[in-house]
Amino acid sequence: MSKFYDQIEDYLNDKLSSEEKIAFESSLESDLELRAAVTNFSNAKNLAKTFIEFETRQQLNSIKNNNSNLKWIFSVAATLIIGVLSIYFLYPELSFKSLDSKQVYATLYEKPATQSQRSESELNTALDSAIYAFDQGTLQISQKQFFLILEKDSSNLIAKRYIAHIHLQIGNYGLADSLLNILYVDAQDPYKTEALYYLCMLDLMNHKLNEAKSKFELLKNNSLVSSNKIKSISKFLN
Repeated sequence: MSKFYDQIEDYLNDKLSSEEKIAFESSLESDLELRAAVTNFSNAKNLAKTFIEFETRQQLNSIKNNNSNLKWIFSVAATLIIGVLSIYFLYPELSFKSLDSKQVYATLYEKPATQSQRSESELNTALDSAIYAFDQGTLQISQKQFFLILEKDSSNLIAKRYIAHIHLQIGNYGLADSLLNILYVDAQDPYKTEALYYLCMLDLMNHKLNEAKSKFELLKNNSLVSSNKIKSISKFLN
């Protein structure tokens, strides 16, 4: 288990040092299981508390006057805490519908269709060059080039679209989510629908089924989304 699981409660209570917080949040960006554990930490504690209270009440009712058994009760309670929290932290997907985030991504994600077929020496604009680098899989170079474009034109939605895809490919899902929301609000189709589609995918990966269902309602009759993808999303939701 990652060492960061032991720091969840301190992180939520803002008790980590600056260095620990930076390291924790860096891991949070790339570790879906850790992110799910953080999101559901309070639920896990409440569930454990419920189990403990139930078990304790049952035992106290049957052995009110038998102090020798109290140690056993507290042992059961402690075991329940460890067991329930372990389920949430080690296997957070089991506390939701059984969705495999990697499977969702592998099924639903598609790299944008190649737009740059020319050789590097034939590229005419900074945008052409950035897209070419993306198509070639040199994502760090591509990202830097798109950032330079945004420095000159912060409203360039094509650059934002490709940076969102770079974040999706390297696992920075939180940053991808932020950019996709901007695209959904500011862009026109087909980028608007594409952004909604990937926001739905991220909701599924993060087990946000209600949010995914709401987005799916807007996608299911959209001709810009292939029938195969609609079927795949539907299967994940059912």
